[in-house]
Amino acid sequence: MAAAGGGVEVEIAGERAAAELLRDLVASGVPVSAFTPTQGALESAYLAATEDRQ
Repeated sequence: MAAAGGGVEVEIAGERAAAELLRDLVASGVPVSAFTPTQGALESAYLAATEDRQ
């Protein structure tokens, strides 16, 4: 787990575990404004390389 830009990044093994974590957070009263996967290094590199072409 790591703090990132006002949020928290957590490494989760699979979609089911992610869904269970979100369920548990909400059930515990933790305010969740967004819950999304982070971009991988390859995807980030591709987006950065093609950003100027648009």
